[in-house]
Amino acid sequence: MVDRIVKFSEDNNMKVVLGYWVQEEDYTDKDPNKDGLQLEADLNDLKVAKDTMRRVVERYGNSKAVLAWGIGNEVQLYQNHAWFTWKVSINDYLNELYNYVRSIDNSHKPIMYAKYIGEDANFNNLYAEIIAPNAYFYSAQMLINNGQFSIPATEGRTYLLGEFCHFISDASRHWDLSKQYAGGFFLEFNDVWWKG
Repeated sequence: MVDRIVKFSEDNNMKVVLGYWVQEEDYTDKDPNKDGLQLEADLNDLKVAKDTMRRVVERYGNSKAVLAWGIGNEVQLYQNHAWFTWKVSINDYLNELYNYVRSIDNSHKPIMYAKYIGEDANFNNLYAEIIAPNAYFYSAQMLINNGQFSIPATEGRTYLLGEFCHFISDASRHWDLSKQYAGGFFLEFNDVWWKG
């Protein structure tokens, strides 16, 4: 599927951000004798993420359609699950993965992190060039009011509005906000109907 999307984008002069979720499936079960699932993430678990990103960079790194690598989507959310524990700073984990990708990416594509609104993270020491707040249910004015955008953006990075237009009635205001930054990702409801 990714091959088809990248080829379509190349043929139609479009740009894509290839994403890697940073997901629970990357992490190992540290205590197989425990009842139920108990996951703990530490730097040893980067092996899966690094291997995945190596294959992605090797396959798509030279594509003119690939604008950036999207690594990490709402990762801080997972610290709230009783069955999932971070045994390392999430930013340290992501930064090590970012540095690895930069070391193998000869095309020097920027790295993007997608955050959920109100995510409790220190983005000053998260070394992604693009921070993409996922607007989702939030109106453009709510995003401004609750400080999701710092004006101007910190030197060396930019904002890109992520997952906007969930409510079509706010589409034009979201689009106006996104044009003040690096743009945005229109979210079609069909993409997330399964989320309810």
